[in-house]
Amino acid sequence: LLGSLLRLEPMLAYGGYSLLVAGLLIFLIRPVGAWISTIGSPLHPASRLLCGWFGIRGVGSIYYLTYALGDGLKGETAEKIAWITFTTIVLSVILHGISSTPLMNWYERRIKPDVPDLI
Repeated sequence: LLGSLLRLEPMLAYGGYSLLVAGLLIFLIRPVGAWISTIGSPLHPASRLLCGWFGIRGVGSIYYLTYALGDGLKGETAEKIAWITFTTIVLSVILHGISSTPLMNWYERRIKPDVPDLI
């Protein structure tokens, strides 16, 4: 649904910011945050990396965006943040959609046989 609402002009206008934010969130901030938050857990290192790669991003992002908009964020700043958020969500969905099957196949072949069940 979100993808059908996107317009080319604002995506191009804020494209540089969107790529920077999306890149940092997808490739650095979330993986490092997941890695740190699972220190000391019995998870295999590959499982910890997958936790950082996959996960829900869009719903939380939209929630916080609507909260900010409802709490007084207005004007060009609001538009910029909204388009950066929308573009980041769409890029995340595309990247994770493309990578999910190959990564999970790799995990099933190489890692899962060596990982004991935690449940």
